[in-house]
Formats: sequence, structure tokens, C-alpha cells
Amino acid sequence: VTWLENVYYRSFDNNRLEVVALYDPSTPIIWNGYRMLGNEGISAALQQLPTTTHTITSIDCQPVLSPDPNMRFILTTVHGNVTYGGEVTNMFNQVMILRAEQKDLRIVYDCYRWLSSN
Repeated sequence: VTWLENVYYRSFDNNRLEVVALYDPSTPIIWNGYRMLGNEGISAALQQLPTTTHTITSIDCQPVLSPDPNMRFILTTVHGNVTYGGEVTNMFNQVMILRAEQKDLRIVYDCYRWLSSN
């Protein structure tokens, strides 16, 4: 939970290109119905977005069983509000699967969806 708020969303709002390093290079991303793949696709999409401010209202994390006992995965569901360019605010829901690597986490799946416009 702390990693999502203090690393992922803080980087997304303050230094967006740092977010690319948090993804596995082959991560599929679905952003409001648009599919992107890999670090180049992620980087290009992030650069097109205006500035953002995320306010997280809930985070749920659950372990995911893996057939390989050496691999650990976490299913995360995040709900909150995001403001674009200081003007437009949308509620959002984001589902990610994280892979634990030593003391780090890597995003291996990401689905981000707006829920409504305010």
C-alpha cells in the first residue's frame, strides 16, 4: 500500500517518466480501453497527459498464488480521484498485478479506467 502511494502515484504526479521504470518491459496496459505494450508505449502515452494530481480513497491488496513458489504476485485495486491540468477531475479505478522482486515491486499488468467526470 505504501509503495503505491509513496512511489507509484507520487512519481506519476511529480516526475512521470520515473513511472516507466516501475513496469516490467512486457507489461500490457489498458488505459480507458486503449491498449499499450512495453516501456516505449507507456512512455509515449505518459508524455501526452497533462499534469495530474491523484487523491487515493481506497487501496486493496491481495496475494495471488503462483505455480512457482519463487515468484510472488500481488493483486491491487485502487480507487480515487485524478485531476488533469488542475481543471478536470475524474473518479478512477486501477487494477494492477505487482511482482515482488527482492525488496522491489514491478508492475506486470495495469488496467486504468475512469468511472465518471465531475
